[in-house]
Amino acid sequence: MPEMLMRRVGRALLPANAEAESRMMKLPEGRPLKNNVKLPRSSPAHRMFFAVIAAAAVHWPHGADPEPDGDAELLRAWLLVRAGHCDRIDFPFPDDERSRQMVIASVSDLVNRLRAAGQYPFIRTGEVKGCPVVRVFISKSMDYDHLDEAGFIPIRQHIYDDIKAIVGAEPEDLARETEAAA
Repeated sequence: MPEMLMRRVGRALLPANAEAESRMMKLPEGRPLKNNVKLPRSSPAHRMFFAVIAAAAVHWPHGADPEPDGDAELLRAWLLVRAGHCDRIDFPFPDDERSRQMVIASVSDLVNRLRAAGQYPFIRTGEVKGCPVVRVFISKSMDYDHLDEAGFIPIRQHIYDDIKAIVGAEPEDLARETEAAA
């Protein structure tokens, strides 16, 4: 079933725009339809989120992990990973030197391919069942098609909490202050 932006009017769902109306007219008339309903993201909240990230990148303390040096995309990717909105790939880290070098080469190749694709992978070490691993974290997409309002709110709150703890300012105040200074 095609995706459509709908608006509730009383007990009915009606097309919210011309594109949705065109798609609706292609559906079979009189037949029951099943669909998942999601609230679209709030555009003002979405814009504020990116303004907060940009402001945090400028005000990020030196020596804090990571050091974005004003790169809002790098900071956004790292904050998404911290919020758990990411994929993780574990590479077992073996005992023998030859195998370790192969793992390091594999991780390096993956990281280079991800960076070439415009992503910011983060590498950390960890353990799985007592065995050492090298972990590559990659932030997931936040675009409107991949993350609705219900999914966005807890991620945004986690990120705002991190920014407040690390930068020491309320995220929205930081964004407004940075915007006013521009």
